[in-house]
Parts: sequence; structure tokens; C-alpha cells
Amino acid sequence: MRLAQTVCTGLAVVLLSASIATAQSGQPARQPDVSYVATTNKRHDPEAALGEFRRWLRDIYIGEGKFRKYITGQADKRELPISFAQLAIAAYEGED
Repeated sequence: MRLAQTVCTGLAVVLLSASIATAQSGQPARQPDVSYVATTNKRHDPEAALGEFRRWLRDIYIGEGKFRKYITGQADKRELPISFAQLAIAAYEGED
């Protein structure tokens, strides 16, 4: 359980740093389209978009190998310890 919490915390840091790097690069981030929330929910409940974000994270970011590529690249640049990169990839891709 503690390892899973550590990996989740690390992933949050990695995703935050990726967001910052994207913002600094001037390139638009490819995020899930959540514009439907404004049209389907008059209150514009941000939690309604959480399911779409999770689908995007699972199917696109992790499922298409973008997570593995990003984490491996960060480890290659020595931005992350290799052991952390291996744990993060194993935790999110379901490897042992």
C-alpha cells in the first residue's frame, strides 16, 4: 500500500512537471475534451469531467505508451531515478 501511495504521489509530481514544461514550451497540451460539461451541466461541475480524464489517462496516455515514453525519457535525462521510473511504469501498466 505504501509503495502504491509513493508511486501515485510521484506520478502527480511527474504530471505536474509535464504540465509546467508544456506551458513553458509554448506548445498546446493535448488534454481530454471536457467541453461537454458546460453544455450538459448548467452548474459546470468540474467533477463530472473526472471520468473523461481517467478514460483519457488510461486509454491514451498510459494505453498508447506515452506514459512509458515520458517516464523513460525523464530517467534517461536523469530527472528521475531509474528505480522510480521502473516502479511507476510497473504500477500503471500492470506489470509485476
